[in-house]
Amino acid sequence: NYFFEQNNALFIALNSNRKDDAGLAEQAQFVRDTVAAHGGDKDWIIVLNHFAFHSHGGRYTDDDIVRMRNVLSPVFSEVGVDVVLNGHDHMYNRSYLMNGLEPVVPGAPAEPGDVLHQGPGEVLYLTLSTAGGGKFYDFEGNDGNEYPGMTLAEARERNLNRPTIAFWNQDYTPDYSVVSVEQGSLNILSVNAADGSLVDDVTLTK
Repeated sequence: NYFFEQNNALFIALNSNRKDDAGLAEQAQFVRDTVAAHGGDKDWIIVLNHFAFHSHGGRYTDDDIVRMRNVLSPVFSEVGVDVVLNGHDHMYNRSYLMNGLEPVVPGAPAEPGDVLHQGPGEVLYLTLSTAGGGKFYDFEGNDGNEYPGMTLAEARERNLNRPTIAFWNQDYTPDYSVVSVEQGSLNILSVNAADGSLVDDVTLTK
């Protein structure tokens, strides 16, 4: 576990290979202590955590992921974390704003260009796709089955999306994401590295 400060943002990187109870307790305490000591004058608190809490990449119901989600999500909301950046699942996933374990679901379906007005305790989780590898995971629906080639529109029509995931994309090509931090807003722009097409564009405001 470590942290660094850049301008008006505090970044906290967690050793998420420690998935046992002691490791999760250590991570939770590290987050609390670091935010208490270094987060008071920051506009944004960003956590870097390798394993995805909210993803259609096939691990949503794995025991270790469920345990991590249940232990750490309430802590992130408690201390005022704004964004959690994840990897590992090699497909792009954007959660709803999460207050602990509860999604804050808006009236309209999520789409690129969304501006999310963040309330107290609300955290956005983003699982970013691979930037250079050839390994990708198929969409896994809320029925536990994998659906190669599934699209977001079809998954919505068939009611296969997980209840905490607002938007996802799997085009089986590398993506990259650019995070732009201002005083009152934080934007994450995700782009297909092969052809430059838009994957997602989401902005948080306080």
